[in-house]
Amino acid sequence: AVRSMGTKRRRGRAEGRGKPEEEDEAVDREAQVPAKVDIRALEDEDEDVDSEEDDSEKDEESDDDSSNSADSDDDEDDDDIRLDHAMDEGLIEVDFEFFDPCAEDFHSARALLQQSNLLDAAPMDTSELADLLTEQVAVGTVLKSGGKEEPALAYLSCLSLQQHKASASLRQLQGVLLKQCPAPQRTHMERLLTGAQGGTALLVNERLVNVPDPLLAPMHRSLQDDLKWAIKHAGSEDERKAFRVDHFVAIVRCERGTRDEAHARGAGKRSKHHPASAREEVVAAVRADEELLRQAAVLNFALPSRGPKAKNKPGGLPEHLEAVVVTAETLAGLPARLDQLARDAGH
Repeated sequence: AVRSMGTKRRRGRAEGRGKPEEEDEAVDREAQVPAKVDIRALEDEDEDVDSEEDDSEKDEESDDDSSNSADSDDDEDDDDIRLDHAMDEGLIEVDFEFFDPCAEDFHSARALLQQSNLLDAAPMDTSELADLLTEQVAVGTVLKSGGKEEPALAYLSCLSLQQHKASASLRQLQGVLLKQCPAPQRTHMERLLTGAQGGTALLVNERLVNVPDPLLAPMHRSLQDDLKWAIKHAGSEDERKAFRVDHFVAIVRCERGTRDEAHARGAGKRSKHHPASAREEVVAAVRADEELLRQAAVLNFALPSRGPKAKNKPGGLPEHLEAVVVTAETLAGLPARLDQLARDAGH
């Protein structure tokens, strides 16, 4: 089982300013969810096998302390989210925490970006993007395990394309989007990117491959909370405008598979009346949350990949990238849809 006890502190930082520590507004989230993998993907799995027994003994010794601190947190904050599930035999227990972005996250944020769909879509400076993300403390959630000093396992944030007009990396991405957008929708896409139809932001949704899916809903919910908080506490109208986002652009990786495989990622309901349709080939996003966004997109189109071509699956096609544009309302409704997806899957 995996237990997530994420304490998210919104420090209200806008253009370098922050609240005093005692004025921090804390939002604690606690979840107990199943996981069948070791989330420390940066470590070699083989190295973990020999240390499992030692780790379990250490976990037992720390259970009393952690339970006492958990009781204390419950007294201080009633906003904890609990998703309790029975512990399956053979699973390990891992604590996850949510943190605000900070300068110390630069290297792990850049590492996540270096293996991201964004870099596969356009020649982007990952150091510049990591700087933008870690400097934006008011909006963004960093998932870690083992404490604040540990590397980020996931990073969920957004960057206003209008606020960061000077970013060479974001200009590169926008150039690719306009070039690849189908001609009938190109004018619409250009208006979205320039802010002529309200604020538009790039959704940065990066995580290690084995981060448990049941953590996605709390993370996306945290992003929504951050945006509301940032708008409320902005120091100027320009800052407030940067966080008033009407559309989000995401770069997602898709693959071809059967309808049942797509259903497992949230690509739609499995057919009960026509079993043959379950084996029908469909295209769906690799990640569950991104497939739900893809289904509700107001605009989406294929992008060429700059990386090595994916190997063909038997009877299928290589993976490919897609640009997906969704409304703010769609992204705001994503946590509820992820919760429902988890219930349907029996999590």
